[in-house]
Formats: sequence, structure tokens, C-alpha cells
Amino acid sequence: MSGRSRIRALINTLHGDAHESNCIAAADELGRIGDPVAVPALLGQGPRHGWVAEGWSTSPVRLAGHSAIIGMGQSAVPPLLDVLSSSSDLSLRRDAADLLGRIGDPSAVQGLLAVLRSNDSVTSRSGAAKALACIGDESAVAGLVDALRHDETPFVRRTVAEALRTLGDRSAMPGLVEALASDSDLSVRLASANALADIGDSSIVPGLLRVLDDEDDAVFHVVVANTLGRIGDPSAVPGLVKVLRSSGHSSTRRVIAWSLGVIGDPSAVPGLSEALQDADLSVREAAQRALTEILRRASQED
Repeated sequence: MSGRSRIRALINTLHGDAHESNCIAAADELGRIGDPVAVPALLGQGPRHGWVAEGWSTSPVRLAGHSAIIGMGQSAVPPLLDVLSSSSDLSLRRDAADLLGRIGDPSAVQGLLAVLRSNDSVTSRSGAAKALACIGDESAVAGLVDALRHDETPFVRRTVAEALRTLGDRSAMPGLVEALASDSDLSVRLASANALADIGDSSIVPGLLRVLDDEDDAVFHVVVANTLGRIGDPSAVPGLVKVLRSSGHSSTRRVIAWSLGVIGDPSAVPGLSEALQDADLSVREAAQRALTEILRRASQED
């Protein structure tokens, strides 16, 4: 039997044999052969019969197929990209994106960015962003930032912000600050804030303080103040103290007091001391904890 004939026979076994063990063996052999022509079938594309059709999503055969695809490495990238961009089966698209990320080959980056830029399904675009995060190639950052700015679907933009957080590349900071300041969806703002808290540095503190000063939304103030605290740069202290004194939202004042304690700079002491007289008990308690932390650090330095 020729090579291609053998592959066709194995695919038929994979998708319709009455015995699970035979299907798994077929997947394993297809993986050893390593011909990417089998990738769609190993992924689950094509006709499936009997118990395989009914139980594919949770079947060990599916897992064996995925393992075989991963073993093919780079050669599996083109057919996986094709499934991701063209399959009508959303579960196959999700699996294709997941496998591209698990294979982790940089040759997939441009194809995944093309899917991310397309008008394709939310499943494909968000899957592409997740795969790019798993691959971890910095060449994807600019395309991800572009998607963060322009994709029409909040879920995709949030997934992109999470991907940028995973990549940890500081060239993404301006785009993340922009999303934090102006995205229409709170979940995208939160994801951008978390990314900035992980990868941000003193260079973005002025931009975040401007955002904090321009907005009067309590939830948004909490998000930005939390981000500044997690970045931990003392240059944020004057701006945080200003809002601590002026904000009409107790939740904002409480989180700012916490952030000042995390930053731990003694220049925050006067503002925090004033907050000990705040009308809200939770703010007073947060200010007291922050002062205690600042004084503890100062005593250790002495």
C-alpha cells in the first residue's frame, strides 16, 4: 500500500472504527508518518461515524489526534491556519488556535495576525490572540496593539490585552494606556490595567495620572489607582494624594490610600495623615494601614 493510500486508510479508521483503541492507534501512526495532509482529519474535520461522531469532543481519540499534530511541529502550521480561518465548525477553530499556540512555532505569527486583522469570527480572532501569546514572539506586539485599538468586539480586545500582558513587551504600553483611558468596555479597561500593572514602569505614570485627573468615574478611578500602586513608582505620589484629597468617592479614596501604602514613599505621609479624619471608616482604616507600612519601611532603612 502506497504512503497516501495508507494515510487514507488510517483516516477512515480514525473517524469510524468501532473500537476506540484502533482509532487511537491510527492517530498515533499518522503522527509518526508526519504528513501534514492528515492534520484536518486528526483535528476532527471531515465525516465522523458512529460513536466517534457522538463523542468526539471528549474522546481520547481527539486527544491522540492533537498529540499527533503537535508532534508534527512546524509542518502542521499551514493546515492549522487554514482550519482556523475557514472552518465552519467553531470547535475546530478553537482547537486549531490552541494547537498553534502549543506548537509555538514563530512561522505561525503572520498567519495568526492575518486572522486577527480579518472580519472572521470572534472565535477565530480571539483564538489567534491567545495563540500569539503562547508563541511569545515580539514581532506580534504591533499587530496586537492595532487589534486592541480597532477590533469591534470587546471580547476580542480584552483577549488581546491579556495576550499583551503575557508577552510583557513594553512597546505595548502606549496602546494599553490608550485602551485604559478610552475603551468603551470596562472589561477591556480592566485587562489593560492588569497588563500595565505587570509590565509598566515610570514612563507611563504621567499618562495614568492624566487619565486619573480627567475622569470622575469611581470604578475607573479604582482601576487606575490600583494600577499605579502595583507599578509602585514614587513619582505617582503627588497625583494620588491630590485625588485622595479631592475625590468624592470613598472607594476611590480607599484604593488610593492602599496604593500609597504599597508605593511606600514618605512624601505620602501628610496626605495620608489628613485621610485619618476621613468621614468614611474604610478610608481611615486604609490610611492607617498605609502609614504603618510607610513607617515600617522607614525604620528598616534606618
